[in-house]
Amino acid sequence: VELTYTAAATFGGAGSGTVTVALAAGRQLVIEEAIGFLRANGLAIPEGSQGGTVRATFTGLSNADAAFAGARVTAPSEGGRAGVAYVAPRVEALPTATSWLYGLRKTELDRTNVALANASTVDPVTLRLILENGDGTSTEKTFPDVTLGPGQLVQLDDVFAGTGFSQGYARVSVVSGTGPYDAYAVFNDEVTNDGSFVPFVTGPESSESRLVPVVVETGLYSTELVLTNPGASVRTVELAYVESLSPEKGAGSVSIETLAPGEQKVIPEILDVLRRKATGTIGPRGEGSYAGTLTVRFHETGAPAPGYAGARTGSPARSGAGRYGLFHGGLGASSRATAEAFVYGLRQDGEVRANVAVAASLENSGPVTVHAEVYDGATGALAGATTRSTLAPGGWIQWSGLLPAYGVAQGYVRVVNETPSESFAAYGVVNDGATPGSPAGTDDGSYLPAVPGASTPSSAWRFAVVGDTHVTATSFAVPAEIASAILKESVDLVLVPGDLVEGGKGATSTQMGSQLAAWKNAMAPLYDAGIGVYPVRGNHEADVPGGTAAWSAAFTGRYALPGNGPAGEGGLTYSFTAKNALFVGLDEYVNLHRVNQPWLDAQLAANATRPHVFVFGHEAAFE
Repeated sequence: VELTYTAAATFGGAGSGTVTVALAAGRQLVIEEAIGFLRANGLAIPEGSQGGTVRATFTGLSNADAAFAGARVTAPSEGGRAGVAYVAPRVEALPTATSWLYGLRKTELDRTNVALANASTVDPVTLRLILENGDGTSTEKTFPDVTLGPGQLVQLDDVFAGTGFSQGYARVSVVSGTGPYDAYAVFNDEVTNDGSFVPFVTGPESSESRLVPVVVETGLYSTELVLTNPGASVRTVELAYVESLSPEKGAGSVSIETLAPGEQKVIPEILDVLRRKATGTIGPRGEGSYAGTLTVRFHETGAPAPGYAGARTGSPARSGAGRYGLFHGGLGASSRATAEAFVYGLRQDGEVRANVAVAASLENSGPVTVHAEVYDGATGALAGATTRSTLAPGGWIQWSGLLPAYGVAQGYVRVVNETPSESFAAYGVVNDGATPGSPAGTDDGSYLPAVPGASTPSSAWRFAVVGDTHVTATSFAVPAEIASAILKESVDLVLVPGDLVEGGKGATSTQMGSQLAAWKNAMAPLYDAGIGVYPVRGNHEADVPGGTAAWSAAFTGRYALPGNGPAGEGGLTYSFTAKNALFVGLDEYVNLHRVNQPWLDAQLAANATRPHVFVFGHEAAFE
């Protein structure tokens, strides 16, 4: 494994380099102090405060999924430590266009920092952060553009300061360069400084249900829920809770929330909110411990719609001031596991302890039967396996003390689904302190999402292609019917390879602008549903005198196209990633019947490991 460290310029930028370590089959290496390890292995990293990015490159793998890298960052707090854990995303899964960060906030209790990193090893990238007020007023704050060299990292501290926003969400876009890049947020408790890690979300949220694997009300622990409507229309949100810890006191409930366009709600103590909405469905507060799954479905005029759901579970600090907690996003159906999932980075020793949990999808047609295999990270050997557990749809189970039960100090767990026709989510939590309430610990948890295994079939997803609609200012009924039909197909995005409007040499730019307005009106249901729509010009747009300006004026705001194309082709030629694919839209009229081949070659080279690449334009590549 090659560990390439790039020292951040904000820490002086000194000590970058590569360290190589050998990792035998099945082994897990836990490096207690990463900067010290790199320094001890030959990197000239100065003493004092240091930081940067690490790129882990594995060779000799049995398959592309047989590797994992992650980190846990902590700081002293009370009698122990507090911090966050995060999984290193695969480079090919990183965004090259717009991404989003949800659940951010600024209150007397919390502040939010945002970090941006350039994952390219060759080229710089310029990124733009826009913070949106979560109150649904469409108020925004645009931050100065940030240019990052290869491997560079920057943190924007307390991003809500001076905005007047109490909570909201952010979008990150590429201004120049090809990326890819990483983006994440951390909201920190103002007293304990404990952080909750929020990873990026790429592309518009799909219309799939969101499985929040667990929400709790157990003694000191409670869960807040984050719901976000990124669309331009009102959406209702169905919250289906299934109680697993104390079902005899109440099996759960289904209730409804309503979100205005662009609104985000942060709902503290969600189980008590659900309890009050539907009396008797969850046991009385204070008379038991409660935990279970929450399935979230967004709807707009009765049809499934996109939205975001996430949860933060925490407990008060022992001093009585401040809190500790962790954050996790809801999982769409296509992101859940079916056959197996791995939870890496687990430890149980004198400083920390670990739990592993499984949540069954509410949409399952029947129960799932699962068991956990525990592997010793020091040897790679299978140390033991649990007995089988059966979960009804929406069911949840947690295994505590798995590692010491099999004599393992550090290792990982493979969750096996013996009913692979059904789906599930799994995760781990590393808690500070050898035992709950230990004086040498805070009980702060770090969330470790499971990684679906190689035997889990790839999740299929869909996109649509529609072109040559030739809309005029008064003729757009057929494109409107097409948009309506696409909505029923549960697609993630739509490609439009030219001739959106009639245009042509005899049209004026003003007429073309009116035609594009009619086209956008016909496609509005797709935009409202959060489905990405990506057009490029055809000859009927390119032939209009002054048509380029009309095009640029039409595709702004929520209709804006990626601006990462070559010089002079912003919003005309561009690329973006979605799921496991790269999409490249080519304008063939800036240089008539030609494309910018060096730019295209660079895009393809930067995404050589992506499983799928789709290039689209109006004219055929070959005749």
